[in-house]
Amino acid sequence: MYRRCIRGLTAAAALLAISLAPFGAKAEDKPTLVRLGIINAASSATLWAFPDLAAKYNLQFQEVTFQRYADARTALAAGDIDISNIGPQDIALALNQGVKSIVALAGTASGGNCLAVRKDETITDWQQLRGKTIGIGAGSISWLMFAASVADHDIDYNSLKIINIFGAGTTFTKAMQDKQIDLMVAWQPFCAQAVIGGYGAYPGIDHTKSKEVDGLDGIFVSTRSFMTAHPDAVDRVVKAYVELVNRFQTHHDEWTKVYAEKTGIEPQLAAESVKDATLHYTFSADQMVKMAKFLFDSGIIQRDVSGEIRQNIDYRPLMAATGQTEAELGGGTH
Repeated sequence: MYRRCIRGLTAAAALLAISLAPFGAKAEDKPTLVRLGIINAASSATLWAFPDLAAKYNLQFQEVTFQRYADARTALAAGDIDISNIGPQDIALALNQGVKSIVALAGTASGGNCLAVRKDETITDWQQLRGKTIGIGAGSISWLMFAASVADHDIDYNSLKIINIFGAGTTFTKAMQDKQIDLMVAWQPFCAQAVIGGYGAYPGIDHTKSKEVDGLDGIFVSTRSFMTAHPDAVDRVVKAYVELVNRFQTHHDEWTKVYAEKTGIEPQLAAESVKDATLHYTFSADQMVKMAKFLFDSGIIQRDVSGEIRQNIDYRPLMAATGQTEAELGGGTH
């Protein structure tokens, strides 16, 4: 009788341990290590909060911070990180270089790319760009949005007075303060910094609504090798990601707080930076195809990779996490 009681208690304890195991994991599983790339931007608040849910989803995150999407794309292509946020144009840029290992899983945000005009200049119409000195974040999604919008308004991009700016976004603000540029084509918090600093203002034009390039700031991606080796972990990562996006959508102040703490900027600047931004996990496959075609037609990439884009998009983990269809999540028409 004693032995039967012991066996019964042991079995009950085992069942309890299984019931308390993290989401998607067996009780004896070790946490899956995920090498996580994070861009130093407002839309990365969800990624910075991943460690909060690590135990719940039986994951362990090793964080690597990047200043530019291009650097994260390079690290993904080299296999140095497993998951990251990058620009929606980066799939096409990678394919142009023969890199087919990066797969889009979700969207990140819209509204984080911006324009700022020098305080003593006025730009309320696209035609007023002529003669202005324009600082461009070379290769950025903000630049691509701007180039597509210029084309929409029948302006020859090469006729504009463009200064390509590389490196950190602080180069934009210094150039505007020194009156070297009249308009910056950048991303937050640098436009907000110019506005709060009193030497810049938001112009009366919007570069996030072109036909070929919409306002999507970034995409959430993984590598084929990680997805093949850890398919269940990918599902858990995307499930955690969706939970965090929903959390920050509901609690905007929490998003602002995480953003300020992780980047070291002032809370006022963080709040100004995200006031018109929206976090979301949806993204349009059709728009990414159009973007790739625009990159080729404009001579920015040498191969038309638009027909390959959908092969580097996988909505299945996001569908499992949300219960929504591919079409509802942005898969759209083919």
